[in-house]
Amino acid sequence: MKGKRITHFLLLFVLLLPAGLALVWSLNGISAGGVSVGVFAIMVWAVLTASHVRIQLPLTNLFLSISDVFIIYTLLSFGAELAVLLTVIAEVYAAVRRWVEEGNANLL
Repeated sequence: MKGKRITHFLLLFVLLLPAGLALVWSLNGISAGGVSVGVFAIMVWAVLTASHVRIQLPLTNLFLSISDVFIIYTLLSFGAELAVLLTVIAEVYAAVRRWVEEGNANLL
C-alpha cells in the first residue's frame, strides 16, 4: 500500500511539474501582454459556464465540451498564453466538479 501511494505522488509530481511551468509561462506572457481585465473575466466566465454543456460523440464514451470551443477561439484571437491559462482554469474546475459529484473523500 505504501509503494502504491509513493507511485501516486510521483505520478502527480511528474504531471504537475510541466503544468506548473506552463502556468508560470502563461501568467508571465499575460502580464507582459495587452489583455485587459474585462476580457479576461469574460473569457473565464464563458469557459466555466460552458464546461457544463457537453456534446456526446456518437458511438463512443467521449464528449466535447463547449468550453473547448472558447479555448480554441482564445488561442486564435488572443494568443497561446491566455489559452493555456483558460485551459488550466477549465480543467481544474471540471476536475473539482467531478470530484464533488462523485463524493470522493480523498484525492488519492
